[in-house]
Amino acid sequence: EVKIAPSDTSAHARILRAVNTPTTDEQGEGAGDGDKQRERRYDVFLNRARDRYNATGFGGKIYGVCALVRRDLLDHPASGTSNNDDDEDGVKQNEKEVLQEEKEQEGDGQAGVRVRIPEYDLEGRVQILSLPTHHLIIINVYAVNGTTNPYRSPQTGKVVGNRHSYKRKVHEWLHDECLRYRDKGWNTILAGDLNIALSNQDSYPQLRTGEEHVLNRQHFQDLFLSTPLHSSPPHTREPHDNNDDHQAKKQRQALKMRDSFREFHGDERKYTYRPRGRVWGEGMDRVDLILVSEGVVVRGADILDSEAERGRSDHCPLWVEVEVRRGDNQGEECEQKTSVGEEDLENRTAGVNPEERIR
Repeated sequence: EVKIAPSDTSAHARILRAVNTPTTDEQGEGAGDGDKQRERRYDVFLNRARDRYNATGFGGKIYGVCALVRRDLLDHPASGTSNNDDDEDGVKQNEKEVLQEEKEQEGDGQAGVRVRIPEYDLEGRVQILSLPTHHLIIINVYAVNGTTNPYRSPQTGKVVGNRHSYKRKVHEWLHDECLRYRDKGWNTILAGDLNIALSNQDSYPQLRTGEEHVLNRQHFQDLFLSTPLHSSPPHTREPHDNNDDHQAKKQRQALKMRDSFREFHGDERKYTYRPRGRVWGEGMDRVDLILVSEGVVVRGADILDSEAERGRSDHCPLWVEVEVRRGDNQGEECEQKTSVGEEDLENRTAGVNPEERIR
């Protein structure tokens, strides 16, 4: 999650330089080790808000996501990653090209990582990173915070709902992205600030209990986790939906994704959102999640829940380590697999050639 004004043409180059500057410890390691040097090199992909009606606060320095991708996973240098602070065209080119990147290159067997900004996302909230060789997508998300503030049509500026209704619309867009790839036999990792605390264990002192917040939470669980979505409540229909959109909502099926943190830590309480304006421990939520599809084996997951790790942010980092099978029949395999606990992990990967896994 980043907040960078669209007019800031040097931000991309500054981030690129920062993430590729070796630490003191790294500088002391063997400079001639080519493999290690390549591992430390990252490319930077940005998606910044460009909605002229809904992303106007703070001079446009609002919303946005950033992906850092190791260059050894790319089959060519990313567009617009110049170290030149004045490279305005390079930055713009980077953000424009990823809009069509995957349309041209999402076929099976392609090497490297592709990054796509979906056309429906004008608030800088979503990036879709695809690894075609491994049939894996990683969706980087900064989800909407549900409020009663108005949501305006990006085309006309007319109020067509509020931030709660728009939040649920983004849920549906993300669900449809995941489903589209699942039907192609791909695995999915959905990660980021989802702005949803799923249960009592995920919030302190308590969950949000307002009607809209409860509806948002149930809507997310129905779409992404295990509970089937039989139909959408009548008041989830937005004024700007057409009949086809509304009918599609009723037919959406649960993706049955798994919460990687809960898979390893059960009901343990750890939190990712730690507001800076409050004493540490007074109020917190686990709203940053890493969800995985059924074909992904989770080897480890945790939240670095401490003041030191939070740093200057108001969120703590979280991580996951996974293994993903490759293969054209992956979609069929996923249909046969269910959520797994630690004791089943070896059974899941028994007999698989290590060369056919990606960590």
